Amino acid sequence: MRTREPCTITTALRLCGRDRVERFVLRVRYDDGLEQCFGPSEVITSRRLTDFVNTLCDTFTVRRSHDLIGRRCIALRCFPDQELIEGLEDMNGRRFTLTAWRRRHEPDAPSPLECEIAKLQRLHAAAQETVAQTAVQLATLAEQYTPWE
Repeated sequence: MRTREPCTITTALRLCGRDRVERFVLRVRYDDGLEQCFGPSEVITSRRLTDFVNTLCDTFTVRRSHDLIGRRCIALRCFPDQELIEGLEDMNGRRFTLTAWRRRHEPDAPSPLECEIAKLQRLHAAAQETVAQTAVQLATLAEQYTPWE
C-alpha cells in the first residue's frame, strides 16, 4: 500500500443500526478494484455524525452526501503499510482528515503517530512479558517433568 492512493467514492450512506447507533458508511474503490470503508471508527453522537458528513461534503464542495458518489479522490494513509485511511483529498487538493476533524471537537485527540507509538509500546510490553514468562517456564521445566517410561 501507498500513502496516497487514487480511488472513487462508491457509497455514501447514513444508517441507523439495530443498536440504534447512527453510522455513516463511505466506501471507496481503488483503481485495482479493491474497496475500503472510510470514517470514524468510534461511536459518535448524531450531532457529531452530522458534522462529520457536512465537513466531508464541504471538502468536496457538494451539498448532500449522496453527491459524493462517483467522485474521484486520493485516499491518504499516514504509513505505507497501514490499512486505515486517515483522510481523503479531492482532485483539487482539498483534504479531509479524521485527525483534523476529531481535533475540532477534542483538541487533545492523539495523532495517528501517537496512536501507533502507543500501540507498538503495548505490543513491546506484551512481548517482554511473554519472554519473561517463557524464561521462567524454561528454568522450571525439568523440575516439573514426570518421566513415565
